[in-house]
Amino acid sequence: MTTKTRLISWYYLVVFAVVLCQFVFSHSQSYAAKKPKWIMKPPEDRQYIYVVGVATGAPSLQEGRRLAISNAVSEIVQFFGYKSSVKFNEKRTELYTKVMDQFEAISKGATIKGSFLDEWYFEEDKEKGTYDVFVLVRFPREEINREKARQKRKEAEKAYLSQKSLKEAKDAEAKGDIITSFAQYIQALRLSRDIEGGEVIHSQAVSSLNSLASRLQIQEVSGNNQQGELSKGLEKPLVIRVVLKGTTGETPIKDLPILFEFVQSSGVLTPRTRTNENGEASTQVTKIESLSDENMVKVALDVDQILPITSDLAEEDLRTLSSIITLLGEKEVVFLFGSYVTKKDLRVIILVQEKNLEEDMWESIVGNELSSRLLEAGYKIIGDQDIGKTNMERLKFAIQKDKLFSLRHEYSRLADLIVTGSVSTRPGGQNPYGMISSLADAYIKVISLKDGEVIAQTNKIGIAGFGLTEEQAGINALKRVSTLIADAIIEQMGRSQVEE
Repeated sequence: MTTKTRLISWYYLVVFAVVLCQFVFSHSQSYAAKKPKWIMKPPEDRQYIYVVGVATGAPSLQEGRRLAISNAVSEIVQFFGYKSSVKFNEKRTELYTKVMDQFEAISKGATIKGSFLDEWYFEEDKEKGTYDVFVLVRFPREEINREKARQKRKEAEKAYLSQKSLKEAKDAEAKGDIITSFAQYIQALRLSRDIEGGEVIHSQAVSSLNSLASRLQIQEVSGNNQQGELSKGLEKPLVIRVVLKGTTGETPIKDLPILFEFVQSSGVLTPRTRTNENGEASTQVTKIESLSDENMVKVALDVDQILPITSDLAEEDLRTLSSIITLLGEKEVVFLFGSYVTKKDLRVIILVQEKNLEEDMWESIVGNELSSRLLEAGYKIIGDQDIGKTNMERLKFAIQKDKLFSLRHEYSRLADLIVTGSVSTRPGGQNPYGMISSLADAYIKVISLKDGEVIAQTNKIGIAGFGLTEEQAGINALKRVSTLIADAIIEQMGRSQVEE
């Protein structure tokens, strides 16, 4: 926005304030009964500007006078050689709303510093129910000239401060003080608006902000791809470095706020820290809470601390900073590490009842998945060949009759744990693409034959599978739910061993 545009806004404010006060304190304004000559030719005076404001077709007398005064303010601005712009009209609308809300409660006229609402006149169109209103306003030339000088001094001061902020931002950037640099660039944005020549400073600040955000990088230093024991911590810390890329190399960035967080699996770590003199920041995973080969910790800039946004910024500047925040938020490093459980060579019997659409499964999809995953995790699977088919049938019967507890002492010499429960499917419907769906429901638990306690348990309801037939859809649903069951059961079993 140019200096002239800014002065326009001030003129509107001052003139409205003047006219408003007239209506509060004075009784000297007059209404002309006949159409006065000043409508066609305002009076001329060396000390005052006389301006006629006109409002036609107003729905009420009060609204007509309000619009006429508004028109008079515009005429005063035009008298000093300024032209309205689109930006100005938008600002003027906001200003008018604020001022006119006060004006509507005013009924008397008054003078203030020589300004005066001399006369007003109206004509009523009774057929249409509207009014044409004319007002004669005078305003002292000396007051406007004095304010013009004050505004120029103020703008010169803002221009100086905006240049100073720009320089301090660049100096801080060169020293690696990124937070100060961002703050000063934003201050330059704020100060360079609405001053003559401010467009150049503003453009430089925007360009520098984008360049600074683009050249800032997070680099992995050490700690990736470790292995840690469940419920314990990692041996080494996760370390990153933040640098600012430049034409002559990389500058380490100190005292920059950094966030560490688990984004896959879970655990305990120090989430917030700052970079040191070498631009490095680290955290220590003190407890791993998930049994997985892909525990994941993301490291990112704490953007809210680096780039705080204030409400006094222009809308365009807020959009600029929003894009920079997005850019900074995309800068991240991801650490991956695995977790394991020290196995106790436990023996496991798997007896899970499976049905697909109320038909017993000849091939145990869930049982096979559990067997495979438990073997990988270091458990020993006990089958018919280990304890005999008769013993296995007795166990199945005891489970069905809920009498496993009475047999646990007898079978604890043959196995340590038993995985039991049921998995079944039901029709799910047909989607718009002609695929049939089935839903799998699973209720699985792991019982210790030593003491009868449940050491792991999971329920999965409504897991969908799709196929061209209901049977195939049911099989696919069983395959999907078997993976989910194995993940949950193995993690709980591992955690239970650690707790023991």
